[in-house]
Amino acid sequence: MQRVRLLGELGERFGAEFTYYNLRRPADAIKLLCINRPDFKDYLLKSEENGIAFKVIQSDVEMDYEDLLLPIGQQTLVIVPIVTGK
Repeated sequence: MQRVRLLGELGERFGAEFTYYNLRRPADAIKLLCINRPDFKDYLLKSEENGIAFKVIQSDVEMDYEDLLLPIGQQTLVIVPIVTGK
């Protein structure tokens, strides 16, 4: 079982917490969010234009883009929107 928490505006718009089973990678969690919440994908794609980026955190460690393809751990995966100042 893997929990995914969306903080800030993400949680307000799409739901604060999701539980998934048999995830292999953090990228799989994001893919499932995009499938279950079609507006989520559009929001992610358009967010850069609006000066918003995202951090993906697990066990208090920020993941880089490449880390999203590594095996997922058992700790909660947190996706946090951050203002980029654009």
